[in-house]
Amino acid sequence: NVIQLFKELPSGCTLHVITHSRGGLVGDVLARFCNGNAGFTPKEIAYLEKTKRTSDVANIAALQKIATGNNIVIEKYIRVACPAYGTTVLSKRLDHFLNISINLIGSVFGPAGNLIAGEFKNLISAAVDTKNDPNDLPGLEAMNPDSPFLKILNNPENKIDGPLSVISGNCGLKFNLKALLIIASKLFYMRDNDLVVDTKSMYCGSKRKTDIQYFFDEGPEVDHVHYFKNKKT
Repeated sequence: NVIQLFKELPSGCTLHVITHSRGGLVGDVLARFCNGNAGFTPKEIAYLEKTKRTSDVANIAALQKIATGNNIVIEKYIRVACPAYGTTVLSKRLDHFLNISINLIGSVFGPAGNLIAGEFKNLISAAVDTKNDPNDLPGLEAMNPDSPFLKILNNPENKIDGPLSVISGNCGLKFNLKALLIIASKLFYMRDNDLVVDTKSMYCGSKRKTDIQYFFDEGPEVDHVHYFKNKKT
């Protein structure tokens, strides 16, 4: 995504960037190659090589080549609800939750349930393996908290120049149908979230040399898709 951006952006341009959700990961990678930043360190690249992330290493090399001398400046960057250190939705907890649920179906409904559960288990296992493979669905794998990509993106030793304003949120209760969904999300995530991304993850990402501005919203109207509709945010 960032390679495509650099191919479209004129050299020396000044950007105001607004991202939502996974777009924030794209924005943070973009920021690493703007404002005079050098991108990824040799130590970070070595870690990717060690974890056999050959496509990531190749993309970084391509980015460093295309970004050299472009002198692009990010003047303002507003990052909304970014899974900057992944989301529980794509973590091992989901894998365990699905596995337990399928086994319960088999236990409750007997032999017929076991047959159905077995077929579902094969299907879910294939889907889980796919979401964890950066070669199949890189956009999803990049939001897995265990992803090597996220580990280097959050490397505290690599602080970059450039502004950042973070908008984060946590869904609150109001007793209606949505409240049941919120209660279920609290039981699954086990911490604050906006029904898609853990609130804590929204504060992570590439470290900055200057202060980061934060804005937090909480309430029954807050969820992952309404930041651009809710008056407060």
